[in-house]
Amino acid sequence: MSESKSELRRPFFYDFTLADSTFYFSMFFYNALCRGNLDNDQVEILEVFPDIPADRGLVYFGIYKFKSYLLLSPYCNKDDLLVYDIEHAKFSKLHNKGEIEFYSSAVFESKEDLYIVSKKTAEVNKINIQKHSVECLSFPGYMTENARICEIVRVRHLLYIPFNAKKILLIFDMDKEELIHRDFPENISFIATISYWNDKFWLTGSDRKIYTWKLGEKKAEAVAEFPDEVKLFYDGGIWFANSLIHENILWLFPCYSDLILKYNLHTKKTETVKIAVEEESAEQLEEELKSGRYLVEKYNIVQKCGNYAFFRSSKTRLLYELNLQDDNIHAHDLRVKNIYNQQIYPPATDGVMLEKSYTDGLKFLIKTLNKQTTDKEKRHDQTVGKIINMYMNK
Repeated sequence: MSESKSELRRPFFYDFTLADSTFYFSMFFYNALCRGNLDNDQVEILEVFPDIPADRGLVYFGIYKFKSYLLLSPYCNKDDLLVYDIEHAKFSKLHNKGEIEFYSSAVFESKEDLYIVSKKTAEVNKINIQKHSVECLSFPGYMTENARICEIVRVRHLLYIPFNAKKILLIFDMDKEELIHRDFPENISFIATISYWNDKFWLTGSDRKIYTWKLGEKKAEAVAEFPDEVKLFYDGGIWFANSLIHENILWLFPCYSDLILKYNLHTKKTETVKIAVEEESAEQLEEELKSGRYLVEKYNIVQKCGNYAFFRSSKTRLLYELNLQDDNIHAHDLRVKNIYNQQIYPPATDGVMLEKSYTDGLKFLIKTLNKQTTDKEKRHDQTVGKIINMYMNK
């Protein structure tokens, strides 16, 4: 398909939410709510966010679909949350009583309520969209400014939340709205990914091993090591950011590593899945950051839908669809028809999205790196990568 001034290719977004072959996201920098079609890779601008100029920057980034509503997270945790009624094409705001900001991976449904866990502070908030209510659940002694929470796993009505800052596993009961904790196993100091299968937790951290652990056991058992071909392209100390278990396979999706990893829970064998255009290296990364790549973290959001997993690459800005049955991977090269109210929106040159967002993003990333590196000097137990990962997953 030929490009035109009314088409943008490979829009960038931090988060997305799926509903069958339809997905929604907030387009980075241009503050537009978009709806995409996985059948033809076409994206349309549903609405622009109210009372926000197109060039203000990123205002909303996280997004979660609940029934016929979209809940959007503000980029600044002091701003209100935004709700979009899909059926009536109408925005409304929810007062942010706490400091709520989220990715969809930290939102959990229970009846008519949504529970949101802050990966930055461990704060738990309850939202009821239809009642238009927001409640911050108070658990004294557990809140902090740097919880270093990476991944959360749900088992029925319980949320298991690795609180890396204190080396404890928080257990939140959504039915009773109670919070307790258990200590990490003695040989684990950091949990990056956590899944649950066969009455055990399956963990990865900052080393090259996969562990299993049952609550109450003093130590976790190392059951496998990453193959030699799995390498870090960035010295962040975090190999994988997301995990899921489908049938008898544990899938691990990269944070600062360069390959997807499969671990067969029955045969104990590991395999790697390689995407040809997604090779990483420290040298390439440096050049890509100079030329417009914003995120270092490889696949910051992974969404499972039936037998498929969907994830967006920070390197190529392609949205991938992985068949968990046969390992087949399809790349969605998204195209935005940027006509809104019969006018071109946002500004485009020769059909390609203006790159101001990416240069601004690079400046912001450098600023963040400098700030968090200074913070690291005050906290010797953390690598820069862990701090950045925490910051990106707030």
